[in-house]
Amino acid sequence: SEEYGWDVFSLNYVVRSPLTCVFTETAMKKYLRVFNFLWRLKRVEHALCSVWQSMKPSVQLFDRVRNEGSENVVGIKDEVRRCHCVRNE
Repeated sequence: SEEYGWDVFSLNYVVRSPLTCVFTETAMKKYLRVFNFLWRLKRVEHALCSVWQSMKPSVQLFDRVRNEGSENVVGIKDEVRRCHCVRNE
């Protein structure tokens, strides 16, 4: 699946002297934890942008139709949003 790459990506740094005084083994483990957290946030951002891009045209279409005076669109608009949510779970 397209999600596989997000799960296996990681960074590994080789630090040499004199930087080993500052970047100890413990500090590098903490840095890796921070990096993994930020990488997961980037994954969430990517997913949210994809959902937003897929839903935006539908919302704009229904807003345009609703503004033209069609009363049946309100129920359809809510149903389409639910379908988008279910599809992206």
